[in-house]
Amino acid sequence: MRRQGEENAGLSPENAAILKAWLQSREAPGPAALPAPDTTQMVHYLSGALSSAEARAVERGLVSHPLARRKLRQVRTALLRLQEQPWSQVLEQARQAGLEGEVAKEWAELVSRQAAAMPQARARWLSQGWSAVRRQAAEGMAEALAAWTAFCGFAGQWQAALRAPRMALARGGEAYAPAVAGDLPAGFQAEILYAEITNAGTLQVSAQFRDAAGRSGLALEGRKAHLALRVAGESWPVASGAVTGGQTEWSVPDLGPLLDLPAGQLPPSYLEIVLGEWVSLPGEQRQILLAEALDAQEQPIAAPPAPIGIVNTPRWEAGQLHIVIAISEWTRAAYPAYRLRLEYLVSPQSRQRLGEWPVADWDSGPRALAIPCPGSVEGPIPTAALRALLQAPAG
Repeated sequence: MRRQGEENAGLSPENAAILKAWLQSREAPGPAALPAPDTTQMVHYLSGALSSAEARAVERGLVSHPLARRKLRQVRTALLRLQEQPWSQVLEQARQAGLEGEVAKEWAELVSRQAAAMPQARARWLSQGWSAVRRQAAEGMAEALAAWTAFCGFAGQWQAALRAPRMALARGGEAYAPAVAGDLPAGFQAEILYAEITNAGTLQVSAQFRDAAGRSGLALEGRKAHLALRVAGESWPVASGAVTGGQTEWSVPDLGPLLDLPAGQLPPSYLEIVLGEWVSLPGEQRQILLAEALDAQEQPIAAPPAPIGIVNTPRWEAGQLHIVIAISEWTRAAYPAYRLRLEYLVSPQSRQRLGEWPVADWDSGPRALAIPCPGSVEGPIPTAALRALLQAPAG
């Protein structure tokens, strides 16, 4: 998944290529030209927080105004610098005059609004579903953007789990079979016939149900059947169907490109099947963050992600994130000179650094952290809104 700091952040690869060509070769249109985007629009645009229509309007305005293009580069530089600072420094910068202070003020307000919607992100996802949330996020709805951001954060962890040592995330047979929940009758079993990403990027899954005697599960005819992605005990549904002839099939367009997954088969252990109505248990979320390791130049290294334990449910209280973190002996031995970095996801394209701590500060026990963090409503923060990284020492 693309990081916000890449060139042309806030654009799809296709739009980035088109915009670059426009900026290099096209002259400003005539009387129909749009006004130059202001700082607020630029910050929202670079952060991926605009609707598709609003983003296109900004791009058209940039084509028409050379000075706005120069300002956009300055805003991008200031925004990237802010995102690498602790949140307390962002708030301090927002009190300053000048363009950087203006960018900091807009960024702080944007992040705070998004953070206020984040506690309800999972509930909105469960009530609206993949297709509706994705469409609403593209239309610029704040609550839907928070839900889509949380799902993308979860999906990034799901993708990382595919590269992680299997024994670190599951035990025994749990690693090789799909999870099954809901009102599956006693003695019935679910089997994944195939689970794959097609060449078109669509997730396609087929499952069959059989009773204890091995007969086809015709007794389940017509029952609702939901498909979810699952990692470390947390599941996010992505498709729904019904049992027909003892089988169910699901199709999820564009999942492959979203997760940067190549065409091919997927292990059933990262899927969950839920029969009947989906019931979300209170506080259901991962107790693990999979941390990607970065070198001194902040580039990913060729190593599996390291599991970082979350002992409590992360909570936002009085302007701080309260979280209890445990780092395993294996991770401490593998990365003794590294620093643990926590980031808050603002949109699928942007994030805010919260803080860094030496891995060497941990021992066999957990450590409680209180970190300045965006938010406005006291309560739990979804694990899906957080990202962990292991940063190599400079030099």
